[in-house]
This record gives sequence, structure tokens and C-alpha cells, in this order.
Amino acid sequence: MASENMHTLTVQVRDRDGLHLPIDRAEVRVCYTDTDAVRRYWTDRDGRVCIDLGPGDHVVEASAFGLPGIVRGDSAVSMPKDHGRTVIFQVPVGYNLMVGSPE
Repeated sequence: MASENMHTLTVQVRDRDGLHLPIDRAEVRVCYTDTDAVRRYWTDRDGRVCIDLGPGDHVVEASAFGLPGIVRGDSAVSMPKDHGRTVIFQVPVGYNLMVGSPE
């Protein structure tokens, strides 16, 4: 639960190609622009991670399987203005599932 000075940002990472599935264990990086510090987080099975951020400006990045995520919209966030916002990244992985033998 976020404290009074913390604000929640949700980041979702999913496959841009193929079946558009969520990506588990995608790396999410948050750069704190006032200090240049970078914190790393990882998504859950639903391709999401909720991050509590203090007031200020932050830049969010995501990657999976060595490929950078492409953000839908803007990856810069400003707290508390963007409290509760979801940033969606798409990674061009191309998940596909084939059951049986190709014929």
C-alpha cells in the first residue's frame, strides 16, 4: 500500500507481434531524473508490475529477451499528476504456439 508521499504507477509489457501475450519477467527500469538513479523491477505472470514512486519526474523503460520495449504513448511520468496511470510497452518477440505437427 502506497504511503501518503508515494504514488502508484503500473507498467504492462506484452508481445507486440504473434499472440500479443503478456511477458513474464520482463525488466522494467525507472530513472529518477532528479538523481539519475535507476531502479529495476520485473513483471509478473500477467506482464505487469506496480511501482510506488515519490513525487517528481521519472522515465520508464522496459525490455524482454534482449529486445527494447516500444511504449504506447509517453514513457515520462510525473508524480503525483500521473498517479494511477498505466504505461504499456510492447516488445516485438513474436510469441506463437503450435500444437501438433505442421502439415
